[in-house]
Amino acid sequence: MTFHTILKDKSVKQGGCIDFFMHLKQQLPGVSLSWVWYGHSYSSSMQNSLMSSDIDMLSAVPSDFFNVVKVHLIINQWVEFDFTFANKGYHCKAISVQPDEEKSALLIFSEKPVSLSQHQVDLTLLCLSNISFLRQQQDIDLKLKELGRHMLYQIVWSECLEWIRTLDVEDNDFYKKMMVRTQLLTESNASAIYIEVESAAPAWSHKGISAEDIEQIEAILKDKKKDLYSLMVMEDFNHLADLYSGYSVLKQHPHLFICPVIDPKGKRKSIIILSKSKNQDSYSLTDHAYINQLINQVYSGIEKNSLVKALEKSHRSLEKEHNEQKILIKKLQDTQDQLLQSEKMASIGQLAAGVAHEINNPIGFVNSNLSTLSDFSQSMLMAIHQLGHRISSGSDTEFKQYYAELAEKYEIDFITDDLTALLEESKEGITRVKDIVQDLKDFSRTGSGEFGFVDIHIVIDKTLNLIHSEVKYCAELITDYGDLPEIEVMDSQIGQVILNLLVNASHAIEEKGTITIKTMMVETGDRVQISVSDSGKGIAPEHISKLFDPFFTTKPVGKGTGLGLSLSYGIIQRHHGDIEVESELGVGTTFIVTLPIQQPPKLDSE
Repeated sequence: MTFHTILKDKSVKQGGCIDFFMHLKQQLPGVSLSWVWYGHSYSSSMQNSLMSSDIDMLSAVPSDFFNVVKVHLIINQWVEFDFTFANKGYHCKAISVQPDEEKSALLIFSEKPVSLSQHQVDLTLLCLSNISFLRQQQDIDLKLKELGRHMLYQIVWSECLEWIRTLDVEDNDFYKKMMVRTQLLTESNASAIYIEVESAAPAWSHKGISAEDIEQIEAILKDKKKDLYSLMVMEDFNHLADLYSGYSVLKQHPHLFICPVIDPKGKRKSIIILSKSKNQDSYSLTDHAYINQLINQVYSGIEKNSLVKALEKSHRSLEKEHNEQKILIKKLQDTQDQLLQSEKMASIGQLAAGVAHEINNPIGFVNSNLSTLSDFSQSMLMAIHQLGHRISSGSDTEFKQYYAELAEKYEIDFITDDLTALLEESKEGITRVKDIVQDLKDFSRTGSGEFGFVDIHIVIDKTLNLIHSEVKYCAELITDYGDLPEIEVMDSQIGQVILNLLVNASHAIEEKGTITIKTMMVETGDRVQISVSDSGKGIAPEHISKLFDPFFTTKPVGKGTGLGLSLSYGIIQRHHGDIEVESELGVGTTFIVTLPIQQPPKLDSE
């Protein structure tokens, strides 16, 4: 017996694990081996267990026997214990694993403790791993098979309902389509239909069942005291090959289903024959229910659809499709906005470290104190100046000498000249910090989604102000602005694109390099170009076509999400623009963004 036979799984190659299982048994004379697949409960079968006897015969592990052993098992740990079953003592050495919700154990039974070599231990663990994997795979295959059947029925039935909504006449084409749908609903592999419409002579249409096959089927039915052309109820005939071995038709069609199609007035309109092969499940009451439901729905649909004009049907269908598309577009736009905001927050998180060192104290506290200090210092300097003038013009020589020495010692003249400049520089510094924070707030704010005419150079400068702290250590920023008019864009989104390109450029530079931002008019005069070039390591040719795919990235783990360029591409597309890339390994990369000066008129569907 092979492992393939035990598990009834065609995907498992014959031999292999079961041969290994028996080989392990031969390596341990005087013992019995068992494998068990169990969970909250255990069902004794050759599918869930294997037990070798002294004469190397395989059988299932009895439930009452395993329940005695089960309490001693510990996951991922070898255990040894003695137990009694049926008034006989045993010694057991066991190891168990839990690959998923179920558990798997390999048991070695003997009358006294056995010692395993390292090689035997390794073989045992390998055997348990392989068998557990195959048993787990069988469960997965069964679940997938059931899921596949359910999905197939849902798909076919949904398609049948759509087909029924369009029915208005009964012709040969109608009955052939009904035959195909009954075949799909029952998962049959062949079919034929006998059509009895009044407009033409009765005739058979075949799909995998030939005229010769139908003659033999008719003969088999006669032997069962039934007339194929007189049947008025559905009947299934399963496992016919076991009863009628002399008919060649049953080699390919051992399971048959005869289905007369009766209209609401009780008149038979056609006869459908369905067939399944010997490897398929036989016909069941579920198949009767599926076909009966389909026939009832078909005739109800014909009666209903005949009352509806073709124009009204078309209008409803188009309106429904249009509304569904609008809902889908709205959902896609909402999803894109969420991804855009997420990428913004990720970029701001990277920039926060560069901004943090420029903010040492709360901005409001420093700014207020600087203003107050400036006023106080001016008053103090004025008082010192007037005091010094009064002393210098007085007659007390000793006091004048003391003041002169004091002024020289504490550098009164130098402080007087330099204090004002120091305070002005400090005010300029805090103003720069305020500008950076404000730019961050502007950038992180979710845009209204409205287009407006803006100076693209201002958008670029604000973005450069944000990224300056991250880029200044690895690259020199060079700007080459052309003479451009204001263009119609969503400024926050275009700022996001430029930021993504600049961050990627800085990451591509391994040592000190240059990043150049250049703007210019396109020759046609109705579009502008923004290029971002770096002197980095460049992009491999095989990666160029994937750059704008979502989640594609060549950066190390934790360095990027793989969404920046994908989102940038989507933003440029919404602006009716283009984004291109030129790169050479070891030289650098240039991204070229082309945008229209004015957006085209907005359509109602947009």
